[in-house]
Amino acid sequence: TTTLSACSSSSSDNDNNGGGDNGGGITGSIVGDWQPQKFTMYSNGTPILQSPYEHECPSNKDHSIFRADGTMTSYEYDENCELYSVNLSYTISDNIITSIEEGTEFEETVKILTLNNTTLIIEQFQYDYEDEEDGTPGDMSVRIEYKRI
Repeated sequence: TTTLSACSSSSSDNDNNGGGDNGGGITGSIVGDWQPQKFTMYSNGTPILQSPYEHECPSNKDHSIFRADGTMTSYEYDENCELYSVNLSYTISDNIITSIEEGTEFEETVKILTLNNTTLIIEQFQYDYEDEEDGTPGDMSVRIEYKRI
């Protein structure tokens, strides 16, 4: 399961709640409740795998709540509908969300590609690689689309 805790986010040094248009399709506030909808893997900018987000529990859906004070909680439910939640602090600067899990020093970053009143799309990670057969360089990334609930 991959919710926003895997990507972390929230208030900003430049923009306390992620609002305003600072480029990259950012026209709304991240403050609110977000539910993952779609997972897409890209290779060299081309989608190679796309699938709906799979909520493991039929009666409860994973979601993340971002608060204006720079804190968030991510809620994930396993196949037995048991809840796992994690509290994080977050900042947003230059469309990058940086989060730290409460009580740890583990920091994670994700890039905001789209943020408006209904949709949040983040790029969870990107890495460069070299083809094993011919040495051709490339890059891979994962994007997750959320809807505001």
